[in-house]
Amino acid sequence: MAFNVRLAAYRGMAQVQNLNSKQYTGDTVFLLDEPPIWTQTVSVSAAAATSLVPVGDNDKVRILHVEIPGDEAVRYRIVPENYTVVAADIDCLSVSGKQNFVFAKGWRISLIDAAGLP
Repeated sequence: MAFNVRLAAYRGMAQVQNLNSKQYTGDTVFLLDEPPIWTQTVSVSAAAATSLVPVGDNDKVRILHVEIPGDEAVRYRIVPENYTVVAADIDCLSVSGKQNFVFAKGWRISLIDAAGLP
């Protein structure tokens, strides 16, 4: 059974401004630098890995945000530019929920349903 995974590419992180001078500033809070450069939804199944070159303007991409629905999990492989593209398989790490990854121009991601693998 297939399910959809949402991807969003970001320029990086942005520091949250200190709006109250009485606010303790020993730590800094960073959030994804909105809006995303592009978003994409891909269908993932156990039948075959979904390998893709993300769409849109990739020149400034630094972070790939991945959202996997509900109780689903995927095994993933991120392939940098000029590397041989190898599809995600049982030897890849798994991820569920929401996760951010380092990403850049020319990089690819391959996803496969983790539950459908032996």
